[in-house]
Amino acid sequence: MRTSGRTRGRTRGRTSTRSTPRRGALAGLAALAAAVLLAGCTSDPASGAEDAATPTGPRADVLRVLAGSELRDVEPVLTGVAERTGVRVELTYTGTLEGTRLVADGGAAGYDATWFPSNDHLALLDGGRAAVARSEDVMSSPVALGVARATAVELGWVGRSPTWAEVVDAADDGRLRYGMTSPVSSNSGFATLVGAATALSGTGTVLAEQDVAAVAGQLRRLARGHALTAGSTGFLVERFTADPRGVNALFGYESVLRPLRAGGEPLDVLTPSDGTLTAEYPLTLLRSAGEEQGRAYDAVVADLLSEPVQRELAATGRRTTAGGPAAATDVYELPFPNRLSTVRALLSAYQSEIKKPSDVVFAVDTSGSMDGERLTQLQGALAALTVPDGDAGGAPGEGLLAFQARENVRYVEFADAVKSRGTFAVDPADRAGSLARIREWTASLRARGGTAIHDSLRVAYEEALSVLEADPERFVSVTLFTDGENTDGGTLADFRAWHGRQAAAGRPVASVPTFVIVFGEADPAEMAELAALTGGETFAAGGAADLAGVFEEIRGYQ
Repeated sequence: MRTSGRTRGRTRGRTSTRSTPRRGALAGLAALAAAVLLAGCTSDPASGAEDAATPTGPRADVLRVLAGSELRDVEPVLTGVAERTGVRVELTYTGTLEGTRLVADGGAAGYDATWFPSNDHLALLDGGRAAVARSEDVMSSPVALGVARATAVELGWVGRSPTWAEVVDAADDGRLRYGMTSPVSSNSGFATLVGAATALSGTGTVLAEQDVAAVAGQLRRLARGHALTAGSTGFLVERFTADPRGVNALFGYESVLRPLRAGGEPLDVLTPSDGTLTAEYPLTLLRSAGEEQGRAYDAVVADLLSEPVQRELAATGRRTTAGGPAAATDVYELPFPNRLSTVRALLSAYQSEIKKPSDVVFAVDTSGSMDGERLTQLQGALAALTVPDGDAGGAPGEGLLAFQARENVRYVEFADAVKSRGTFAVDPADRAGSLARIREWTASLRARGGTAIHDSLRVAYEEALSVLEADPERFVSVTLFTDGENTDGGTLADFRAWHGRQAAAGRPVASVPTFVIVFGEADPAEMAELAALTGGETFAAGGAADLAGVFEEIRGYQ
């Protein structure tokens, strides 16, 4: 048995800015999120999503690091590192899975190092190993299950770690209703899925492609308890913290779960007794870095591994050589898949047949200002979500952000009023045909008229609420796309009042987040208010490839 001895996020309504070149419509395991440069690092407190920005040029006193988004709480530690070593660690956040793909593709040449939860993904991709000069594990945090105390008592889990089979049984019979990030867009969700599949396979060894079909039934039973989803750990925690009703557990990194509370009490943080995966946080020097950056890297690593700094890192809830309360429990470490084909098979099965089906409602602005290139960009971005599969040499999750079998896709096209609607069920027996019909509908969009954002959003919400009221177990969300300010119909205040009336009447509006894509001349402040009101998020988009990437990113939240 291998044990781990060593050993957050987004704000609702925030606006993202992206600048990373995209590789095409559905590129990578995760949709890109927006860039934030940290202090100490440098930090932009108004930014929400994470993305790889264009880094500054090389300097001997700066280490430019592409980092996993959950490292924000390490900022104060890095400030001290800079004071002692004279090297400023400049973190640029990106999704771990997307950042890994950038490195393997040679797209991270402007960075000196990476700091992701794991390099396991990198080792599977062509060019991944060759991109690494050296790496050093700095701290660790296993993927765990945080359970509300009352639920842990009911399930008999206080003071002991359940098996994955026990977790499945509790989820299947409705006693465990958990939150988890999407495995296609978030490393914590992916690690949870791999851990469950590996343990439940019962083979006692690394998960193989043929094991996926054998364990799919158990994973479907586990998915019945999935009550809250998100594209990032930060957003998941925010939704849980804002309204934990209906959710009594979260899957995530141990360090993220330990500070959380439910019903006024800390969560019981448990790691399944038959194993989990652990984030080892290797700080990794890229082969493309220069000699000066190599020396800067060595100085930073030496400082991070010193006993005083290990104590500081332990205070963040990670496991380190300095120990701490989080390191009191041994963890049985499961192996990461050793073949890309296994990862692809697992993610494909998850998206198409394991996860709960969802209804996605798109409210799309086709007012007169959208005429010409903007409408072409919108149609291209929407069409990208109907491309079913990546090429054989693509990333493990490529194509999996497209609409999936068992999903219902609903469109509300609007200008100064609702212009048209389209509803499409993605038929498991004819997915290609369903996606073709969606493409045909989006190609028919035409730009004309004014902009009635809030009245049209009410129509979209009525669609969403009707679905959720008929089937409370479905994941339902609204995505609003607009390129201008509201010029017709009701105001944001009117929508806020309507939203409040629905909540007062007992309608499940709090369960329907709105993800707002701010394009062109749309009012970012007003759209941020709208997203915050609904428990959603805003995403700013620029050009055509960027717009496609934003739609893809939102797919990780649906």
